[in-house]
Amino acid sequence: MNALRQWLTGVIGCAMLTSLLEQLCPEGGAKKVLRFAGGLLLVLSLLRPAAQLRLPETSGGGLRAETERLERTFTARNKAVFAARIAEGTRAYIEDKAAELGLRVRAEVRTETTGGLPLPESVTLHGEESEALSTLIEAQLGIPKEKQRWTTDG
Repeated sequence: MNALRQWLTGVIGCAMLTSLLEQLCPEGGAKKVLRFAGGLLLVLSLLRPAAQLRLPETSGGGLRAETERLERTFTARNKAVFAARIAEGTRAYIEDKAAELGLRVRAEVRTETTGGLPLPESVTLHGEESEALSTLIEAQLGIPKEKQRWTTDG
């Protein structure tokens, strides 16, 4: 109740002071500026309790902690989706290049995050081994031959 009384006293005091200064000020530009400033002070005094509100703590250690947890979760999900898209695009590229060479190959690409970016790290190729495709993968995608595993299990 005391806080309400203080707030109301502050609002009334601000209104009275603004009104008094407005009466003492001569007509013209200065009076307009005084009216604007007085109105702004009155609005600020009305909103003062809202500025002092504290948001309730959440069970995770506060609103900030919950926000940080959600940010980490979304960042991890975005990285996983991005890595999956890189792997899928690389797989499609390898399979297209294999088809251009007249090969029937199915590729499975594994990515690894380097410098914050998911990059193709290794590939498993299902189909008949091809030195030409292996060289192309190494030259264009940077996956060395020792990280290319060939299988004939289709």
